[in-house]
Amino acid sequence: MTGSSIIGSFLGAFVVNAYSEIMARIIKTPASMFYVPGIFPLVPGITAYRTINAIVENNYSEALNSGILTLAIGGAIVLAIMISSIIVKSLFKCSIHRNIHCKE
Repeated sequence: MTGSSIIGSFLGAFVVNAYSEIMARIIKTPASMFYVPGIFPLVPGITAYRTINAIVENNYSEALNSGILTLAIGGAIVLAIMISSIIVKSLFKCSIHRNIHCKE
C-alpha cells in the first residue's frame, strides 16, 4: 500500500501540474491558480495525523513508519511538480522558438 500511495500521489501531482501549466499559458494566468486546488487533496494529511498520534501514544516505531511515508508522499508530490513544470515549459519553449532553441 505504501508504494502505491507514493506512485499514485506522484502521478496525480504530475497530471494536475502539467494541466495547470498548459492552462496557465492558454488563459494567461499563474499556474498556481490551477494546481493549488488540484494538489491540495493529494497532501498526506491522514499519515501526518497518524504520525503525531503515534508520538503522543509513545509508539515511536509506528511514528517513524508513518512519518517516513508522509515525507515520501510529500517528496513525490514536489518531485512531480518540478518534473512536469520543466517538461511543459521546455515543450512550450520549443514550440514557440522552434528555429532558435530546438534542434529537429
